[in-house]
Amino acid sequence: MRQRRLRDGRMVTVHENAGLRKICQCPRRRRASCPHAWYFSFTLRGQTYRFSLDRHLGRKLTSRTEAEAEAEKIRVAIRAGTFRSGDEFSEPTAHTVQQPPGTLESVCSEFLTRHARSAVPGRRRTGPNGTKASWGDDAAMLRVLCRFELRGQRLGDLPVTVVCEDHVDGFLQHLAAVGRAASTRNHYLRLIKLLDRWTVRKGYRPTPLLTPSCELRQDREVPRNRRLAPGEEERLLRAAQPGLRALLIAALETCARRGELLTLQWREVDLFRRRLRLLARKTKDGEERVIPVSTRLAGILEIAKVGPDGADRNPEEFVFGDVTGAQVRSVKTAWRATCRRAGIDDLRFHDLRHEAGSRLVEAGWPLHYVQAMLGHSNLKQTSTYLNVPLGGLEEAMRKYDQQRTACKLVAIPSGPDPRPDCNNPPAPAGNPHIH
Repeated sequence: MRQRRLRDGRMVTVHENAGLRKICQCPRRRRASCPHAWYFSFTLRGQTYRFSLDRHLGRKLTSRTEAEAEAEKIRVAIRAGTFRSGDEFSEPTAHTVQQPPGTLESVCSEFLTRHARSAVPGRRRTGPNGTKASWGDDAAMLRVLCRFELRGQRLGDLPVTVVCEDHVDGFLQHLAAVGRAASTRNHYLRLIKLLDRWTVRKGYRPTPLLTPSCELRQDREVPRNRRLAPGEEERLLRAAQPGLRALLIAALETCARRGELLTLQWREVDLFRRRLRLLARKTKDGEERVIPVSTRLAGILEIAKVGPDGADRNPEEFVFGDVTGAQVRSVKTAWRATCRRAGIDDLRFHDLRHEAGSRLVEAGWPLHYVQAMLGHSNLKQTSTYLNVPLGGLEEAMRKYDQQRTACKLVAIPSGPDPRPDCNNPPAPAGNPHIH
C-alpha cells in the first residue's frame, strides 16, 4: 500500500497486489472471497503478461493464497524463459495478437458493445447491453473517426494493427481545420486512448498505438464566458417560435441541460408543489435531481399543460414536445434560425445554462445551492460555469467603496517629522543630570 498524488493535489491510497487483481464491482474488503476470477499481470524486460488465472489454469481458484502460489510459479517460468506455448503454461497472454485482428471499424463496433456492458453499474442505460452514460456520444465519435480519409485511405477500412500515431495526428489536425473546439478534440483523443488500451488488453494489437512518449497531447481549453448582453434575451424570445420559447425560458430558469429538458415528461412535473424531477436515466451524470419551479416558469407550464383539445396532457407526453406531445429529438435548426432572426452571433444553447447559473450567484444564492441546481459533483466544476460580467464587478466595487468606513485618508500634521531618528536616538528617560 502506498500514497499517490493526483493532479488536483489530493493524496489517495494505492493498494499493491503483487500483480494480482480482480476486475469486478465487489467491495475491496470482499475481493479475496468473491467468486470472480483472479487476473495476473507481470512485466519483464518490456514485455507484459496479463491474463485470467482461472482460464489459464483451466480450473477455479478458490482463495487468494492459492492464486498467489500459482502466480509465483508463472513468474519463475517467465524469468527462466520457459513460459511459452506447448508446455504447462500454454495459455496465450493478452498481448498476443489474435487472428484475425479485423479492421478498425469492426474493432470499434465490438468495443462499443463490450465496453458498454462492462461500464460502472448505476449509470443510466443508453447502450444496447450496458450502462455507460456516454455510449451514444462514443458511437457517434467513432463513426467520425472511421469515416476519416488520410491519403485516400478510409481509416475504418484499415487493419487495426496498421493504424499508427500518424493517422491519429492527421485526424486531430482535420478536426482543428474544420473548426472543432479544443474541448472537442480533447474528447476525441481521450476516447482514442481508451480504445487503444482496450484493443491491446483484448489482444488485437501487440503494442499500444499511443505510447507514453508520443507527441500527441491534449490542447489547452479556453473557458467560454459568453453571457447574454442587455436586450439579447428579449430579442431571442421574440424571435423564437412558441415551443422553442418555452424551452428557452425553462433553460434560463432551471439551469438544466437541453437533453434533460427535451426528455422531460408530464409525469415528472409537480405543479402543485412546483417541482421538476430529472430522472437519473435521463441526466448526464446519472443522478436524479429535483429542481424548484420559479413563478415565471410555472406560468409557462400551466399554459403548456392544456392540450389542443382543452384537456390536460397525458402523463406520458413530453413537456417540450411537439403539438401532439411526441418527443422533439433536436432543436438545432430552430435554434440557429432564431438566433439569425434575432441578430445574435456566437451564442450556443448551452450558454443559457452558464447564464442561468451566473444569475443565481448574482442574486445571492450560496454556491452549494447553485451546484445542486447545475447537478455538479464538486464546486470546482461549478466555478467554470459562473461568468461574472465586468459591469457586475464595477457595481460591486462601488458598493464596497460606499460601505468601507475604516480605511479613510488621514491628514499628515505639519511640523517636525514625528518618526524617530536612527542616527540620533532620544535620550533615556530619567534625571537629565545623572550621567
